[in-house]
Amino acid sequence: MVIYILLFFVAACIGMAISVYAFGTGGKRKKIFQDIYFSVEETDGISVLYTKSGEYSAILRMENPVQKYSANIDSYYEFTNLFTAIGQTLGEGYAIHKQDVISRKEFKNEDGNKHEFLSESYFRYFKGRVYT
Repeated sequence: MVIYILLFFVAACIGMAISVYAFGTGGKRKKIFQDIYFSVEETDGISVLYTKSGEYSAILRMENPVQKYSANIDSYYEFTNLFTAIGQTLGEGYAIHKQDVISRKEFKNEDGNKHEFLSESYFRYFKGRVYT
């Protein structure tokens, strides 16, 4: 009977060792996002994040209707007043985070001219890399 228990224990240890070798230990870096948020769902096109403490955040996308680099100051003030009105409507206990610009592009050499060796190596190194 003791031999069966020892064989079972050794087999279980070998199985765990193979699992750790094949799949890793599931380190902390992989679980950072999971530790913060309990769930993420989308309702009517609005993403909602729920934390483990029961708090939630809604993620909305808004585009500024004011044309980039325009001199129309009235449109700028209208959009600013809209954000002020939203803040006043929500009241205390809420926060609005405004992210101005997020864009991802691939790096490419806009200048097609020949460069010196170091410059050419620089452009070749970063060619095709995605940056924000």
